Amino acid sequence: MTLGQKIKALRTERGMTQEQLAEAIYVTRAAISKWETGKGYPGIDSLKLLSEVFGVTIDELISDDDVQAKRQMDMRLSRILYGAAVIFLLGAFVFAALMYELDQPLYYIGVAVCVLLYCAFALATKNEYARIAGKASFDVKRRIARVFAIVLIVSVIVFGGLDIAGILP
Repeated sequence: MTLGQKIKALRTERGMTQEQLAEAIYVTRAAISKWETGKGYPGIDSLKLLSEVFGVTIDELISDDDVQAKRQMDMRLSRILYGAAVIFLLGAFVFAALMYELDQPLYYIGVAVCVLLYCAFALATKNEYARIAGKASFDVKRRIARVFAIVLIVSVIVFGGLDIAGILP
């Protein structure tokens, strides 16, 4: 039985609606719905409150299957964010090439936006589960991408700044 199924069973066993449970633990009804359908997981504070409301321990609420499912969900999200970061990195490279080839300094804005989005998405990724699971190749790919991004950022800033200043021919 998953965490969501346990929450739903305990809630219905006590004759509570999702709205009543949400009020009791200070979350929204939508959060309860997400938890019960397995589309999300409660935080530790919510787990504590759930255990108090239902009169069970946190250990009884969660099981190994729930922890593994949360890890898989986090890894899937991390991979999606990582993919988006790589796409923005490639976008920055394309804008940099266009800026250089077409001699249009306005492409510098595209480079800056793509680099900022790359940084945001790269920082949002989590790789602790990859290290725990022994998937070092994912970590190596991230490090290579970061080195590539730093080289790209520095070269675009230097050459873009020199080009805009009119120093380059």
